[in-house]
Amino acid sequence: LQKLWIEHNGGGQSSESYDMMAYFYANHCEIPKAELPFFFFIGDEGYYPTTEGEHIQKHIGDKKSVSAKDSFKKLYSMFNVFLIHKPYASGDDAKILKQWKTVINPERVLVMEDSKAIVDVMLGAIAILSESRKLVDYLTDMQDRDQTEERIKLVEKTLSPLSEATSLVKVDT
Repeated sequence: LQKLWIEHNGGGQSSESYDMMAYFYANHCEIPKAELPFFFFIGDEGYYPTTEGEHIQKHIGDKKSVSAKDSFKKLYSMFNVFLIHKPYASGDDAKILKQWKTVINPERVLVMEDSKAIVDVMLGAIAILSESRKLVDYLTDMQDRDQTEERIKLVEKTLSPLSEATSLVKVDT
């Protein structure tokens, strides 16, 4: 796991390099046969507005940086992108969420106060968006798997905005 963990001993500035991950996957990842690929960011901070570095320059020529919004826009055209957000300790949370909602649809910014149910939230988001389950059905599935009431309530609170937004889809007449 230490080899997968890119950032160490950071924090305190309200930003991490999610922009670099968006750039990388938007430009260097292909899943040709995927029908409904999902991409989850999990974090508590905002992203940097530009992505810079030797690797970027090697791939884009003269430019010294790439707009993070451009990277997220391209990523969003390839994947169903979500942020699972744990509130930031410093009190900058409203600013951080506002920034993320400029690159990810607001209902896909999933705020979790306790990260213990991340996998349940991810599976629930996939089930809701793929239309294999409505939120109420997914919560029943969690009960059948003997999940605690506390966890079920946490998942319900986290996924309710997504569920409400997907139930408002237009019907063609």
